[in-house]
Amino acid sequence: PYILALIFKITGNSYQHIIIVQIALGLITLFLIAGAATHLFGHAVYYPSMILGVLHTGFLVYPHFILTETILVFVLAFFLERLCFFFKYHSYWALLGAAFFLGTSLAIK
Repeated sequence: PYILALIFKITGNSYQHIIIVQIALGLITLFLIAGAATHLFGHAVYYPSMILGVLHTGFLVYPHFILTETILVFVLAFFLERLCFFFKYHSYWALLGAAFFLGTSLAIK
């Protein structure tokens, strides 16, 4: 509800902006999942993971309000991407980012 209220405060009382934010979160989530797959398995899985993500029906449904699940999936995808980045490059900043996004997911749920 707080994110929805923030979007309404910034853009006015238009549901179109909510739908645009919902679509943007879904697209960014697809890129995060593809990035995590690339960190784990190499560049050969980037396009197949994008295609599978696009065909997933969860990203094709955009209600007129931001679902908590959409934000939760976005934050968990960011956690997964940062964790996979840590496993590949051993960057503790990435691990710190992963911990931050995991904690954020607990606050959302």
